[in-house]
Amino acid sequence: MCTVLSSADWDAAVLDLSEAIFALPSRFDLRGRPADADGDGDIEDDIVIRVNGQRLEPTTSFGARRWRYDPATHSIEFTSAHVPSSGAQIEVEYRAGCS
Repeated sequence: MCTVLSSADWDAAVLDLSEAIFALPSRFDLRGRPADADGDGDIEDDIVIRVNGQRLEPTTSFGARRWRYDPATHSIEFTSAHVPSSGAQIEVEYRAGCS
């Protein structure tokens, strides 16, 4: 049996493959464990993230999630719509807590 791919099928297959191979990282491990500096039980509000020098809040003004802190892995994970572009400078600032 032989399957014939149309141009649209081929384009979609190549796009899927390229996204799988060249996907940008969305998770960044931190060297330390961020502290709950203000003692409110929320660590994300004590983390400052800048992408190319611009502060990036955890959520947009409409409440859409941009990034989150994962306490299990001590990492920052960007949502798929907000993954920094290739070559972007990402800075994460936080007060380190006790391990």
